[in-house]
Parts: sequence; structure tokens; C-alpha cells
Amino acid sequence: MYSIIFIVSILALLLTLSIHRFLETKRKVPAAASTASPGYFSWVVRRVFFSIKHLKQSYQKWVVKRYKIAERWILICLSLSYGYLAASGFVFSLAGIRLQGVFLLLHMLLGGLFAVCLSLAVVFQARFYKFDTPSTASHRRPSILLFWIFVACGCLLIATALCLMLPVFSLRTQLDIFAIHRYGALASLLSAISFISFSWYDDSR
Repeated sequence: MYSIIFIVSILALLLTLSIHRFLETKRKVPAAASTASPGYFSWVVRRVFFSIKHLKQSYQKWVVKRYKIAERWILICLSLSYGYLAASGFVFSLAGIRLQGVFLLLHMLLGGLFAVCLSLAVVFQARFYKFDTPSTASHRRPSILLFWIFVACGCLLIATALCLMLPVFSLRTQLDIFAIHRYGALASLLSAISFISFSWYDDSR
């Protein structure tokens, strides 16, 4: 059941975000040129190849020019640790294989790194994600909301991981905590994908 929910939710989110971006792109195209604009699937293929081709330029624009060196390394460590946690956790879960051995050890070590980097990221970035500032434009509110959803999901993942390490819960309780951990991981992945998409769109406006 979890595998089905994971696949359906990820595909539905990617489809929704891509259609939203496609419609926004077409809306900006003048009416005279709209008939010559590519269709949805052609647009998706072009965007994928464009993103891969300009990956270095995107890194320079959205990371190097926006963050100081210390904040840059926090973002890099946060992204890499979360990337491994998501990849190892979801791949083993979808394959029906128990996470163990070196993969489990790395999962635990990088989980600690993720916890530290997430805390530092909140300390350095929280002031840019406030709802109550007069300068908060309406189109930035989804990004702000998704930022805090990701932070909340990250805190849930850290708390459940720590609970699973404590020998104070029964087996049934541990299974319930593990289920919360898995669905919290899925929620964090969905919020991370959405945050990246909306943040890129906010910067391009």
C-alpha cells in the first residue's frame, strides 16, 4: 500500500507542477505567438534538457550568488544528506528490502548531519520566510508555507528516528512510529519538490 501511495503521489505532484508551469509559460506568450508554441509533452522534454544543460549556470545563480560561503556549505550538506536519506530510504522501502549493513549505518550518520544542517538552515533562513512582513508578496506565500512544512516534516523525521533508537517502546509502538517515519519522509519529499518548484518560479517573476 505504501509503495502505491508513494508512486501515485509523486507522479501526481510532478504532473500538477509541470502543468501549472506550462500554463503559466503559455500565458506569458503573446497571443500571436501562442499558436507556434510547443505542446505540453514537447515543452516538458525541452525543459528537462534545458535544465540539465544549464545546471552549472543555475547553481551559480541560485546558490553561489545568493548565499555566503558558510550558508552555501550548510545548503550543500543539507541537500546531499537529505538526498541520500531519501534515496536509501525510499529505494529499499519500495523494493521491499530491509535497510541494513553499510547503508543503514550511512543512513544513521547522515541523519545526524541532516538534523544539524536543518537546524542551521532554519537559523540562517527563517527571517526570509515570514508571513507577517509587509514585503511578503502573495506569490511568495506558497514557498514560505512549503519551507515551514519541510522543516516540520524534518523535525518529525528526526524525532521518530530518535524514538526508534530508544529501547523503551514495545514492538507494536515501534511499528507505529516507523509508519509515521515513512509517511513523514514522503511528506517531506513532496514539500521539498514543491518548494524547489515554487522558489524557482518566484525568482523568475
